[in-house]
Formats: sequence, structure tokens, C-alpha cells
Amino acid sequence: MNKLEEKQDNEDGVIKEEAAWISLLNDRNSTSRIYDEQTAIDVLGRIKGQYVNLFDEIIERLR
Repeated sequence: MNKLEEKQDNEDGVIKEEAAWISLLNDRNSTSRIYDEQTAIDVLGRIKGQYVNLFDEIIERLR
């Protein structure tokens, strides 16, 4: 998805929690260069505790 599509989805109300999605993208971008175990554990915690729910919610909205 390119920036224009992301902007359109946000304007269409598909993306409700913009800050959480930005956090997810930032974590995704940082994982290619994580060498600290605690940072990796923190990102994993956010994936399990927050990001999975974001995907579940958006899948429901798109159905």
C-alpha cells in the first residue's frame, strides 16, 4: 500500500487508530536492525498486546 492509498483509507474511516498504526510501522521498520534483546522483547509484547488487535479490527471493518 502506498502513501496515497494509506491516506485515502484513513479518510474513508478504515483506519481508526492512526497513532497505533504509525507505531506499528515504526516498530516494523526498526526490527531489521534490532540487536538488543530487551528491545526485541518489547516489540514482541506490542505485537501480541496491541498490533494483532489492530489487524483483527481492520479485517472486521473490511468484511
